[in-house]
Amino acid sequence: MKHRSKSGPHFAIGGRNTEPGEFPHMAAVGTWVFKCGSSLISSRFVLTAAHCTSVSSRDTTITDPFSNGFTPTDAMIAKIIVHPKYTSPKKYFDIALMELDRVVDFSRYIQPACLWGQFDTGNLGKKATVTGWGVIDSVDIILNKECDSLLRPSCSRHWCGIQKTQMCAGKLAGGVDACQGDSGGPLQVKIPLPITTQGSMHYVIGVTSFGIECALPNLPGVYTRVSSFIDCIENNVWR
Repeated sequence: MKHRSKSGPHFAIGGRNTEPGEFPHMAAVGTWVFKCGSSLISSRFVLTAAHCTSVSSRDTTITDPFSNGFTPTDAMIAKIIVHPKYTSPKKYFDIALMELDRVVDFSRYIQPACLWGQFDTGNLGKKATVTGWGVIDSVDIILNKECDSLLRPSCSRHWCGIQKTQMCAGKLAGGVDACQGDSGGPLQVKIPLPITTQGSMHYVIGVTSFGIECALPNLPGVYTRVSSFIDCIENNVWR
């Protein structure tokens, strides 16, 4: 299902390759060419950006990202639920759900993410991670980038018109950012589980929405704030 690029890497900017199972909720939207990322949040739903839903009928596959030695899991999209207040090309309310046509079986490499339900992310720390496959070509390996989660006043200084349903993340010095092809993917915080268990818990705090070019100084990426839409998500996913 994945197109293997023979040119140089076209990754999201400033990150490192991930290990299989490191971000088990990551999913790609598309068929032969993956246009956007998304987050598996239940056995039947993925969370993505509303602007990622304008796909043709053939571009309706969600796949587990691992094709570098792992068999991807594909599922067709049965239903797309776009936030009713989203109006393209505006980027407000840039959030959507995709219901899969079947239940996805969980494994070591496929697990749902948790959603952060509080507006304040301060007790999660100041660092967050954005994941995606990057720009231009589809590639086999997810890249992850650690970035700073910026408070809203700081975000508003760099972007006019930012609303409380949005948030910024990146490095103000430049060099780290989501990029074209990462849209719809998660901005997340990884919380280690107790030592009596294995692995970590991922909380998705944002959905990659937009930016200007990639990784430019003083232009952090803008993300849809997940906590602003928890009720809407729960009413559709766990109805």
